[in-house]
Amino acid sequence: MIYPTVKQLTKDQFNRYELVVAVAKCARIVTDEYIDIRNKAQKMIDNHETEKSLSALIPAEYKDNKAVKIAIAKLENGRFRMAHPEDVEAVKAEIEREALEAKMLLERAEEDSEAADAETESEDSTEQSDEAENA
Repeated sequence: MIYPTVKQLTKDQFNRYELVVAVAKCARIVTDEYIDIRNKAQKMIDNHETEKSLSALIPAEYKDNKAVKIAIAKLENGRFRMAHPEDVEAVKAEIEREALEAKMLLERAEEDSEAADAETESEDSTEQSDEAENA
């Protein structure tokens, strides 16, 4: 049995021909990503910014799998999405909303981290002043 199945990838919204086109487009994106990663790694080596080999600088996902297999995996886990042409704007809006929510969560986490650091510093300075008074 082939995993994931066509039915799982299409979610009964697309036919298998649309799936083939989507996988081909995604595979092209994956190939472009690999080329960018490889070029950056080669540039680092040429500029003597690293002692690692070219192979060590390229993620295993790209080295060990073909572009079509990576594209199918990305479609399955939601990193790539299929959409009918009339739904593209709605999908773009959903992606932008998700990105905005992620950005807000990241900013909130950074603020919480900064507040915790400031609280720790104030506790440390209070303990130091108490120790100085006791001495």
